[in-house]
Amino acid sequence: MATDFPLFPSLPPELRLHIWHIALTTSWSCTTLKPLRRYHYKSTGTNPHKPITQVCRESRGALKRTHTYIKDLGLFNFPKHLFFIRDLRYSPVSPRRLQARYSLFSYIQHIVINPKSRTLMYETIEFLAKVATALRSIVIVAPWFLPEDTDLYDEYNDWIAPYEDFGEAFVRSPSEVDLVSLINAIERGENGGGCRLLNGLSVEEYKARLDRAVRRLPEPLPDGLQFIDNAYWRTRGTLRTVEAAVGKFPTPPRLYLQTVEKIHASRGDGTEGTSPLNTASETRRDSAEKRIE
Repeated sequence: MATDFPLFPSLPPELRLHIWHIALTTSWSCTTLKPLRRYHYKSTGTNPHKPITQVCRESRGALKRTHTYIKDLGLFNFPKHLFFIRDLRYSPVSPRRLQARYSLFSYIQHIVINPKSRTLMYETIEFLAKVATALRSIVIVAPWFLPEDTDLYDEYNDWIAPYEDFGEAFVRSPSEVDLVSLINAIERGENGGGCRLLNGLSVEEYKARLDRAVRRLPEPLPDGLQFIDNAYWRTRGTLRTVEAAVGKFPTPPRLYLQTVEKIHASRGDGTEGTSPLNTASETRRDSAEKRIE
């Protein structure tokens, strides 16, 4: 398939600008910020618009019309930008500092938080509820335990204390995670579909599964055990607290749940998983190899 269009410069200016607009606003960017030096930051992740801006002056001009410029941070197309943070304490760049200096979170519409603990999860959501007035989607990466879909009590499995993985979703860049699933889930929510992410369940379906797991516990409880010893009872309490915190937003964003295990895109062979950046890179590399042949 031909990838060159030499007659593009001959098109009417309005049509060229319309094409630039489509090219710059249909793809998602997924990034986080890392510090370089005082008031200088590096954006890491996927940015499919960068090659377009290197084409010509006209494309760069179109970028300035479709993206929001924030000093020191760069250009963002916030309707299709997914921003990643850890939490208020362990993010590479302090969210409080970014908000105080740049009002960044007042622009962000889609965010992934990957807190290091429950307490930091609640604190981060409460912070966002105060400043992220444009937020439409929030993905929370945490240990969301999924019980079996059954009413049968298991005296062993229902009291297992699983590892609560509050680990990092990625090491260097958001391009290490399964961005395709994240973006697809958010777009379904944007188009009126259910907010499905965790094992294909909506938040309401997941809550029902947790309620079912708690209801099947025997009464009275086995000797020496309390409700807090049940992972699903604790998880249900965590979700209720999260929903209450999300309800404090002026306009509550759509809530998505994901785990560190599920968000990882590694195939186990040391390579990164599928992401918009990887897909684009593969396409460009394949095209280059064909030209060489």
